Amino acid sequence: MQGFLSVKGTWALPFGITLEGLSCAVILIYAVANPTSILGRILNNRVIVHIGMISYGIYLWQQLFVFSEPLSQFPLNTVFILICAELSYFLVEKPSYWLRDIVLRRFSPRNASV
Repeated sequence: MQGFLSVKGTWALPFGITLEGLSCAVILIYAVANPTSILGRILNNRVIVHIGMISYGIYLWQQLFVFSEPLSQFPLNTVFILICAELSYFLVEKPSYWLRDIVLRRFSPRNASV
């Protein structure tokens, strides 16, 4: 066991991280190429798709509710994270997309006068 532990980091750093990334890429390519497969159906589930839409908010808000002591009690912290992610999606992200579309339509090259 001692010999295995001494080479673990030596193998994991140059090869383990790379193989992990390649494995994730292959699995995602398979899911996209085969949307009717079990994996494709799971990833296209409405709940999973919605979690993907609010995932940036989850990423931002989890810092506050996972690492701050009074708010880090599971499962309450998960509820707070999801509520804040939903609110930030509908109050910040969606209006930003709307504004982006207006700006792109107004200043797109095809609308520019010659």
